[in-house]
Amino acid sequence: NKAGNKAILSAVLITGLFLGSYPMSPVTSDSLYGFLDNGLFRTPLVTYHIVGAGMLMYVLLNIQGLQKIFSSPVPVFLGKISYSLYLVHFPVISSFTCALFLILYPVLPYGEAFLISCLSSLFLIIPLSYLFYKYIDAAGVKLSKSFYNWLLNSRKPGSSGHIKQGNLSNTVFTVYNKIFK
Repeated sequence: NKAGNKAILSAVLITGLFLGSYPMSPVTSDSLYGFLDNGLFRTPLVTYHIVGAGMLMYVLLNIQGLQKIFSSPVPVFLGKISYSLYLVHFPVISSFTCALFLILYPVLPYGEAFLISCLSSLFLIIPLSYLFYKYIDAAGVKLSKSFYNWLLNSRKPGSSGHIKQGNLSNTVFTVYNKIFK
């Protein structure tokens, strides 16, 4: 029954989002999550986040419409640069966003200063993350693949399985020079 399946998947999606949103801070009994803090799990934060993530993955694997959305160009691009986003966002927020907010807040209402600071940061973080991905992250992945292949080839049958320090240093510099020069 397709309608029943959609209802079940919708319930699993909502429950997964709810559990995945379990707060990092201590939960009080009068909060929305108070009933979950019942002593059933030793580490409820970890448990509920894992269960919620599992539920979301189940829904994503079973709803074609969501699969199409997450495999469209924008989410794929953001996935490609996600590690670079992770590395770049904190320094930008800690410097640029804070400085811009401190400049704007005396002359604009709090909400407007906050919104302008955040949007400006987003327009800075995404291009910086792409450049970081293109020139640093991708080169690092290429270097590590070359190094892995060299290690794999150095352990061919008949070899002792040991890598000599001189060969290792020469190979690292050779791979580095091929990539960056």
